[in-house]
Amino acid sequence: MRKIIIAFVIIIICGVCYLFITEITYSPLNPQELKMLFPNDSGSIAKINSKDFIGFNMRGDIYDVYLYKVNSVYIDSTFPRIMNNWENEKISSQSLISTWKNCPIDSIGKELYRFDDTDINFQTWKYNDLFQKEISNKENYYSYIYLTEQHKYFLFYNPTKKLLYYIRLKGL
Repeated sequence: MRKIIIAFVIIIICGVCYLFITEITYSPLNPQELKMLFPNDSGSIAKINSKDFIGFNMRGDIYDVYLYKVNSVYIDSTFPRIMNNWENEKISSQSLISTWKNCPIDSIGKELYRFDDTDINFQTWKYNDLFQKEISNKENYYSYIYLTEQHKYFLFYNPTKKLLYYIRLKGL
């Protein structure tokens, strides 16, 4: 009986370790999607931080925020070039895809992504202050991918610090 309990505890510990490692190493941006974002992507990207379930509310909105360190990329005003789908979601004729633009965010972007909205509780994310400060810096860039009201993606790139913020809304 004791061996069964020890084996069960070991299996539970292994399962928890697997889930922990999977969560830490998960990145929604794969190499194929990076090539759609940057014309000269060298594949050198490292996730620095992520925060799940920001802004969970009665509408079922769930924001995930990912912060990446990006090396050797070039911003091209004709990118991103997204053809058929993004994160396994189909691009339709109603989808809005913005090319890289200098900050501050334009009126359409402000309408789609209300970062000061209380439903999006970015204050719980440790990089919120840096993001809020940099979002109005004219030397930084942003792009958005709006598929539906439940599937929105916002990309913000700071070329000086070589940081890429990837914010996605996944509705339930």
